[in-house]
Amino acid sequence: MPRFLKRHPWLVTVFMLMLAVLGCDEYGPAKPFIKAVMADKTRPGRAYAWLSFYTPAGEQKPTIGQTLLVYQTDDYGKTWQRSEFRFPDEIPQEYPLTIRDQAIWLEGRVVWTFPHRVFRDTFFYPDDTGYEFLYLLPTGNLSNSAADGVIYAAMGTEGVLVGHFEGAQPTWEHVTWSLENSGMDALKPIKLTITDPTAISLIILMALLLPPLPLIHHYLLMRVWTYAMPDTRAVSGAAVVSLILSVGAAAAISVWLTDQNVDYYPMVAVMTVVTVLVSIIGGSVLMRDLGMRRRLWLTLMTALAALLVPIGVAAVWWLWPPIIFVLWGFETFRNAFSKKYAGFMRVTEHPHGRWLTDRLVLEVVVISPIVMGILGVICFRVIDWLRWDSLVIPAALLLFLAWGWFVQLYVTMRSEQLFMNGIVQNSTTPAVPMLRYSDHMITVLVWLGGAGVMAGVLFVAQSYVRGLFEMLVR
Repeated sequence: MPRFLKRHPWLVTVFMLMLAVLGCDEYGPAKPFIKAVMADKTRPGRAYAWLSFYTPAGEQKPTIGQTLLVYQTDDYGKTWQRSEFRFPDEIPQEYPLTIRDQAIWLEGRVVWTFPHRVFRDTFFYPDDTGYEFLYLLPTGNLSNSAADGVIYAAMGTEGVLVGHFEGAQPTWEHVTWSLENSGMDALKPIKLTITDPTAISLIILMALLLPPLPLIHHYLLMRVWTYAMPDTRAVSGAAVVSLILSVGAAAAISVWLTDQNVDYYPMVAVMTVVTVLVSIIGGSVLMRDLGMRRRLWLTLMTALAALLVPIGVAAVWWLWPPIIFVLWGFETFRNAFSKKYAGFMRVTEHPHGRWLTDRLVLEVVVISPIVMGILGVICFRVIDWLRWDSLVIPAALLLFLAWGWFVQLYVTMRSEQLFMNGIVQNSTTPAVPMLRYSDHMITVLVWLGGAGVMAGVLFVAQSYVRGLFEMLVR
């Protein structure tokens, strides 16, 4: 043995422990786990739950340790207390139930699914660290027992799943399910609902402000309705409709947070229908003096505009930067082109001057990103095909950005030229000079720079909110 190790023999133990840690799988913390259940068929309402340690073992088979204690209920699972009951060696299974993918299966069909998946996975319990650190459900055959029209199933760290069969002829299509763990003091189940009024109010506030959903909806409706009425009336009418929808959204969020049986996407679907209908009704009231054809056209445009916010809400996080990019680009180019052509439109008395200007803006804002995206895909495909080294890739990216910049300017100026030709082709008034090249460059810079800053601020704010949401359920 080296002289150094003779003087410090404890280092050998440390070294061996390090090797053991490196050679073994990572173990998660032991968790109290409902292993089995049994209903007392002689005592109505009584059932027992067997609690053990459950230790995740990486890729190895998880281990379930010795019995910790047994819980007993006398009111069909609503409350539990500790019991001296001892489970038999062989525990009968009432139904051939299995559990996988967070769902209970019976003969090839799902009879129950672990609720609030979006609540758990997306908003309040992101799965970055793995589910074994949050909750553990059984796998494979599911321990279950039934008596007096009630079935009990062991649900791991979440307690006992209780199902009440309805009707004289019980069927699996008519079962009222509930996760019960009241009184199981050794368990630490995750929260599937939030009932604190302060927390609910904070979540509603954050949901409506990051991003500002009422303002986005108000802006979209206002831009459509300015074709049918004065700007002031369109602004006030859109504000009233957005306020009504904000109250409805707050109510929907409250129901979703407090009821674990209400899932996210069905609620989004309901609010989408409500948003479109309320927007159409509000627009119809404000546009009642218009002709039928124009009114139908603007109603269709109102419905399409009202859909944008629910689409962003359905995508949760990732779709808002593109939406901000398009809306900010539309407002930036609309201001630039409107200032340039407002006087010309008044001189020519063009009947659809505002729509033509907005159509030009839409072409620029929608077509340019598509062209840029296609060029980006081609550029990165070429880089991957040529297998260029790391020194050439930055130069290729700079070349792509420069080329994309000129494409953006060309699309903008070409759209503007075609737009002006269409306006003056039947007019004796000469066309006004188009925006200068420098004006286009400034407008594009304001568009891309402003959208990038707002998207970055929104990303940081939403990241903070996600951390705050996690704290609310800890």
